Order: sequence, then C-alpha cells, then structure tokens
Amino acid sequence: PTSTTPTTEIAYGLATDGPLTYLAAGDLTVYDHTDPADPQPIGSVPIPGNASRVALAAGHAYVTAAGQAGILYVVDIADPTQPTVVNEVEVPGFPGPILAHAGALYLGDFFYGGLYVLDLADPADPQLLPTVPTGIYAIALAAHGDRLFVATGAFGGATIELHDVSDPLAPALVHTLVTDHQSIDGIAARGDLLFASPNGFDRSGFAVLDYAQATAPIELAFVPLPGLQRALALAGDAVYVASEEGFFQAIDITDPGAPRRLGETFLPAPAFVVATSGDRVHAATTYAGLTIVPGHCDSGVPVLDPDDPDQPPAPLTALLTAYPNPFNPQVTIRFDLPRPEPVTLDIYDLTGRRLARLVAGNRDVGAHTVAWKPENLPSGTYLARLETPSLLRTSKLVLVR
Repeated sequence: PTSTTPTTEIAYGLATDGPLTYLAAGDLTVYDHTDPADPQPIGSVPIPGNASRVALAAGHAYVTAAGQAGILYVVDIADPTQPTVVNEVEVPGFPGPILAHAGALYLGDFFYGGLYVLDLADPADPQLLPTVPTGIYAIALAAHGDRLFVATGAFGGATIELHDVSDPLAPALVHTLVTDHQSIDGIAARGDLLFASPNGFDRSGFAVLDYAQATAPIELAFVPLPGLQRALALAGDAVYVASEEGFFQAIDITDPGAPRRLGETFLPAPAFVVATSGDRVHAATTYAGLTIVPGHCDSGVPVLDPDDPDQPPAPLTALLTAYPNPFNPQVTIRFDLPRPEPVTLDIYDLTGRRLARLVAGNRDVGAHTVAWKPENLPSGTYLARLETPSLLRTSKLVLVR
C-alpha cells in the first residue's frame, strides 16, 4: 500500500471525487489525497450512529449509519472543508449498499431485501418512492446506462437481479440469475458485462458475465482467488478485488473472456468497500482506516493461483470464518493459526464498542472454534476481531432475530 491513514472508528465505506476521498468511519471525513502517500483530512462532520456507507451526487454526500437504521443523512459538500448535514430522510429497513445513478439514489436492504429509491431532483431533499421488491439480503449494487444490478443472498442461493432503469425512478425487474454461490459481495457493470466477486464453499473468486442477452446471461470467465471476496472496483481495463482475509488482487480485463491476474498485495485489515481515483485504489480497511494502493502492479508482483501446483504457497495467515452466518441464536467462530501465538478474539458492534471477549491466551497451531450466543442484542451486523502479535483479522457476523 502507498499509505494507510488510521481512524479511531471502523472505516466501513468511502467514495472518491477527484482529489478528495469521503471516508465513513464514525464521522464523515474528507481527505485530500493529492499526495497519496500522505492524505490529509480537510473537513469532517459527525454522523449519529456512526457513518457506514456513502454515495456522492450533485454537491451532496448521502450517508447511512450503522447504529441508526432507518435514517439517510444528507450532507452538503459544496465546501469540502466544511461538510454540513442539511437533512435527515427516513427510510425503511436496514440500508446496506448505496448507489447514486442518473438522478436517483438506490439503497439495498441488507437484512430483509428490497430496493429503496429516492428522487434526487432536489439533491438536498431526496424524496422516497415506493420500494422495489428484491431477494433477501441485498448486498451489492451496480449500474450502467439503463441497467441496474442487485446482488442478493448472504448464506447460499445468491442471485443477481437485472432491473431496467430507463426510468431511473421506477426500476423494473428484467431477469433473476440464480447461482450456486453463497454470496456475491461485489459487482461492477460496463456495457453488456457484469464483473462479480462470488463466494462459495468450493469456489470463490472473480467472474465475468455477459448480459448481451439480458434474459440469458452467460459466464465468460472465472478466476479463482484466495479468501472470501468482499469488495470490487472497476477502472479502465482493470478490476480490483479485496478479500476478508486481506488479499488485494489486480486483474486485467482487456480481454474480458480471458482475464489476466496482474498482481497481489495485502491490506492491513479487511475492506468491504473499495473505489478508484486516477491510478490509485482506495480501500476502507475497517480497523486500519483509509488505505491507498497503486492501481498498476504489473511489475513482477507475484500472484497466487490456487489451481497451479507450481505456484509457491501463500504466505502464512490466520483465517477467520463463522457459520452459520447470518445466525440465530448462536454462531460458531473458527480461526486457524499458522503458528502457536497469544490470541484475543473479541466481538464489536459497528460503533467500535467491544461487546465480548471470547478468547484470551496462548493457542497452538491449527484450527480452533468458539461459540458466541449473544443475549439481549438486536438484529444487526457485528464484527469478530482476531488479533495476534503478527496478525489482525476481522469477520462480519449478521444476527437475525
């Protein structure tokens, strides 16, 4: 990475605009990244409940909060050194992904499904329109031209819905692609192509889908990648994919039918949102803050191919997984250690408050499991955080009452 700028709260979302990055990490903070090796905060505004996701349109930032479900915060960013909350709009459910496109703002309901549509004719006063039904767990959104894609499903049976948005304020379902993936956490669209980062028990990685026939999409290519893929960004002829375990991949899509892996690096913490700006990629790296990575890494950087026996083994890492997920009433958390080490395993809410310490002490090499059965906690997203002297891993837990 070119730089990592720490934050005191969990960095969960971001958006970029020219030389500026808007980071949702407790507050909404504006960074000037003219020097990507040393981004400077130039403005900030508190967001009740801790900022979670952010989208930009027409001189405004639209922000959801992890601890304040049902509220969309409208922030005037005409002067990025003095961002100001100018409106609070009530929205139903639990908004997750957020996307501004063609005069509309789209919010996906992470828990119950559904697409919330807001009219941005007056950017300071978005008007909520009727909810568009989708599958449960709307995880990711992408749009290009008259097409809006919604990835749904978080624990098996992941789908990709294609909606016609020739009228941006009235999405109409065209096709639902049912997959055998557990989840599809990142998508990006361009022309007839959809780029996706699917996860499954037997294959996780990067996929290219051809939607030339809108009701009969075909998979052009699939590239296996290590870890669970959580975020994806598209820029030029490259796609960037971040995993929950910290792997960060660059993939050349000059030929979409034969994508070529350019390089790999490691992020200091999991990233659930990445965005591009110029020749750099920006990642909201949870506990580490804002991380900026060079976009061009075709310079001898080794890549890891799980299907190539001649490749060197991946660097030792501590994997952290949870099942079932979403869960109710109990989840089992598994971590695999490459060496004997002192370990702490904590549970946090999205405001950064520690709720429980499940493990504290030395553990041997290999696999370990521990159960967590939360009492008196509401439905929502929580974080399991594994820390050793050499490693830090975070995994998202979804409690559904």
